[in-house]
Amino acid sequence: MYKYNDYLRITREYLRSYIQHQQAVKILTDDIDDIRGELSGKCGKMTASYSGQPGGGFQELTGPERTVDTHVNLRVRIAELYAYRRDVMEHLESMDRAIRSLTEEEQQMVKYFFHERKSYKDIAETLNLSERSCQRRVSHIVRQVAKSIFGALASEEVKFAHG
Repeated sequence: MYKYNDYLRITREYLRSYIQHQQAVKILTDDIDDIRGELSGKCGKMTASYSGQPGGGFQELTGPERTVDTHVNLRVRIAELYAYRRDVMEHLESMDRAIRSLTEEEQQMVKYFFHERKSYKDIAETLNLSERSCQRRVSHIVRQVAKSIFGALASEEVKFAHG
């Protein structure tokens, strides 16, 4: 089981990798579309030719058998990509819900600090805050997002109750 600080560390990493996860969904979608296109091109007529022996008599796959084998492998790959894309999208949806629960200013701070990688000093100047206030607010935001994603597990009260 994770400890309180682990949830905060994980949440920070989630916030930092948000844009990469969005890009991963696009790439996975493109990969799926490419394979589907490849499948539609490989679905020509398949006619079997046998040598008269049971099972065709050849150790190697015939042309139609290779086509079917490739078709099956591509379908398996599509299923894997769909499953992985679904997992990434669910992760993004939980992040989106957590970020939408923040105030507009807090959402801006997430964007500046985690997505655009601006410094506390730059954010403080942009939002007309002190640098220390900006640091405290980002820490507060991380705690809020962690609670939103992980629930009671990421609560400081659980930290003190268990250890």
